[in-house]
Amino acid sequence: MRNVPDAQPEVSQDDAGHHWVRALHSDADSPVEPVCSSETIASAVAQVGPGPVQWAVELGARIADRTIRRLPEFGGGRASMTTLRLGTEQVAIYMVRSLDAGHMVHTPNSAETCSMIHDYVHRRVPMDRIWAGMRYGHAWLTEEFMAACRTVVDRDQRAEELESVSQILFEQVITYAAELGELYRVENEAWISSAEFARDDALRSILDGEEVDENAISQTLRYPLSQFHVALVLKVAAGQESSAPADLHAVASELLHSFGTTTALVVGDSASEVRAWGGSDHRISADDALPRRAIPGIDIVVGFGGRGAKGFRRATEEAVRTADIAGKLRCCPPNILTYNQVSLVGLLLENPDQAADFADRELGELAEKSPHVDNLRETVLAYFECRHSPRAAGERLFVAKNTVIYRIKRAEELIGRSLDERPAETWAALLIAKALYDCENNPAK
Repeated sequence: MRNVPDAQPEVSQDDAGHHWVRALHSDADSPVEPVCSSETIASAVAQVGPGPVQWAVELGARIADRTIRRLPEFGGGRASMTTLRLGTEQVAIYMVRSLDAGHMVHTPNSAETCSMIHDYVHRRVPMDRIWAGMRYGHAWLTEEFMAACRTVVDRDQRAEELESVSQILFEQVITYAAELGELYRVENEAWISSAEFARDDALRSILDGEEVDENAISQTLRYPLSQFHVALVLKVAAGQESSAPADLHAVASELLHSFGTTTALVVGDSASEVRAWGGSDHRISADDALPRRAIPGIDIVVGFGGRGAKGFRRATEEAVRTADIAGKLRCCPPNILTYNQVSLVGLLLENPDQAADFADRELGELAEKSPHVDNLRETVLAYFECRHSPRAAGERLFVAKNTVIYRIKRAEELIGRSLDERPAETWAALLIAKALYDCENNPAK
């Protein structure tokens, strides 16, 4: 376990603790890394040992997963999941410590708790939703600890130990909820009096379509709405944290400058996801905006708009819509996308299950998921896009004209008809197949 010292618990069997928790351990093949600080982990290990602490870390991760499924407002990406786990992991660890001690071990006003509340206040997660999450978490934690107790504790001692689990966990959660409420109040009061709140409130009013005083909003944002706008969403790509730049704000600013914008506005968590806007006196096109090379470790979507608040909102909506579509693709899209690149497939994938069924019916055996048939579909799609020219399709795919002709014939055999029949349906089915599964069997494409 990261940041866990090689320590043994300070055993004292003379107290009233419930030391069965020291028998808890993880059976996972790949243990979950903790998100709490090394100090929190080390103090817990010193009391109960590494096994129970790792068990609590993994319990906290499971509770966080269940919470997001029940209350989606806690989601929003890897950073949001880490924030949620700061709470669930901390409570699970301190519950293990409290049971071991025989009384509630106070959950400190820690850096983890303050970071979590800061994130929720700034993302406008209401306190009543946090308390709702805690109620669900309390129920799930009780289930897990009681199940563990039944596994570890002898039958004749279970009733007493189960009662202790219920009592101590209730006290732990009630105390933690009260502390979170006070921290939330203090953070919220500071937040609503800040310039950052004024900026975010101005952004919300624009993006919600409210009637706004554009001059006043421009002064609040320090960003002129009178210009033409381009919007960006930058996210650290899944599994690429080590290769991504540490400061996404800097990357966004550099991109906007390269597009020819004269003003920029960048908001968000610089380490995981940011949104950015750039303004120009002239309309910016995709040819002007798209970088000539990818930026390793970052997925970027670009939206284009017009002048004023409406143009700002349109650029933002286009970027967000592009990101949503990219998230539905099971293949590996380019890491720089515009709406024009994915708008049609986005419409086709409004219902991914129905889209997949349509593609399977239209393509027949040409829908088979294998690298060989992937190549046939890619060739047919290039053939359609090159206006049925085998030579042009071959040049695009870097293969001979006769290879294209052979593949077209083979594809017609698999589909069971000429490609001249139902060309619109066939083309749509090919786009769906490319989006949903062409990369599953050929991830290097």
